[in-house]
Amino acid sequence: MEEAKIDPYIGFSFDRNAVKTEIANVSAVGEEYKGLGVGLYEDVESTYAEMAEKRRKAGYYIIREEIERQFKEWQNNQ
Repeated sequence: MEEAKIDPYIGFSFDRNAVKTEIANVSAVGEEYKGLGVGLYEDVESTYAEMAEKRRKAGYYIIREEIERQFKEWQNNQ
């Protein structure tokens, strides 16, 4: 009989406080382009590129780096 594997990442919890402004800004960009996934734009490629650039400027990569930093710190303390 096979046994289920336990996910080694259970227990990690991201603290959003350091990037709460960036999260709000990126979320606002997402709201602005929420019709992108349902065919409300004719030129999807350029609209997606425009959205991606706005997300970058809003702090998407800052959020990502903070998640990675916290995750690495959590792993090192396990």
